[in-house]
Amino acid sequence: ILKITKRLGGLNTKISLEALERRDFYTVADITLHYYDKAYNFGLSKRKEQAIHTLSLKKDFLEENAKLIINFANIM
Repeated sequence: ILKITKRLGGLNTKISLEALERRDFYTVADITLHYYDKAYNFGLSKRKEQAIHTLSLKKDFLEENAKLIINFANIM
């Protein structure tokens, strides 16, 4: 959290650190993922469209999703 303080902003850093002390990992993940989602989307916007591959997964089907990801990776 401290390494990305500049990107999170002071308030989000404070909230994240307090949540971490309370072991409220959901809040920590929610705040930090917002930062990483923006960074990820920025990175995607800089890539050629042909270099981006997507795969739709079914919610709450972990084993099936794992198999789909492995098969997808093997095809690539």
